[in-house]
Amino acid sequence: TALELMVDATHGGWFNSREGIAALGSLEWTLARVAHVGAVNCLFTDVVRTNSSLMGLNYSAYRTALRTGRLPLTKDDVERAFTALSKSTQAPMRERVDDEYRWTRVTVFIRDADYNRIDNVLQAAERETSDQGLGHKIVPFGDGWISYLTVRLLVQGQVSSIALALLTDLILITILLRSLRIAVIAILPVAFSLLLVFAMLAIAGTPLGIANSMFAGIALGIGLDFAIHLATAYRQKLRQGMPAGEALRRTLELTGPAVCVSAASITAGFSVLMLSEIAPNVQLGVMICLCLLTCAVTTLLLIPSLLRLWKVVR
Repeated sequence: TALELMVDATHGGWFNSREGIAALGSLEWTLARVAHVGAVNCLFTDVVRTNSSLMGLNYSAYRTALRTGRLPLTKDDVERAFTALSKSTQAPMRERVDDEYRWTRVTVFIRDADYNRIDNVLQAAERETSDQGLGHKIVPFGDGWISYLTVRLLVQGQVSSIALALLTDLILITILLRSLRIAVIAILPVAFSLLLVFAMLAIAGTPLGIANSMFAGIALGIGLDFAIHLATAYRQKLRQGMPAGEALRRTLELTGPAVCVSAASITAGFSVLMLSEIAPNVQLGVMICLCLLTCAVTTLLLIPSLLRLWKVVR
């Protein structure tokens, strides 16, 4: 994956000077040392490669000599390289630097790029430009930046949407059932199930994508019903004058099989997604099925204990 960085010197005439090229070289060396970076291409690379050819030197040896300070990068070296590059048709100068020599483009190739690896490169670039103290700005763009930004927006969207959905469900159930305790009890199983699935994603190293991120909304809409049915049935038994223990036993006898059948049938329906040849669809199917089954089991095990512990009344 190619991550493109546009370096803004904030003033013209910088990236055709010896100091500007040297600062760009320092950035290139820093980025090349970041884990999983395969190569870095920029104007400094072109200058070094051109000069090594014109001087008849080995490219790697010349780079090493510049890096260690055995050979200086002089103003004449930069001017000679720019003269040759300006006449080159294979690597046009306009692809690396603008006409005012204020903006220059740095391309970083990242092996098996993911959010963390791209983030490491961005942080390294920001640290290097900050350490140089020249006031340069880094503006990322390109395919790598789009994928990075997509993941970040997905995560932010998931956090805000799940929090808002849980809060909204809590308010609605409290209003409809006129009990904050029952609303909290009903929310806990599905919240636990979502947390468990996200934890498994983190452990397995599975990235959150556009397709599999939809599981949370689906699981919230379906899994919450299990707890509402059980809690409502329990309150009805209490209103009929049954003792708490007997009401809970009759509630489980009445709603337990229904919850199991409902969870099994819905899970079987969504399991069709696991037959897809598209990996995100398979992940979505697995996550929905796992979340619904976990929610059903948690509902039958957790809610009865909470109903007795919190002494829910009619």
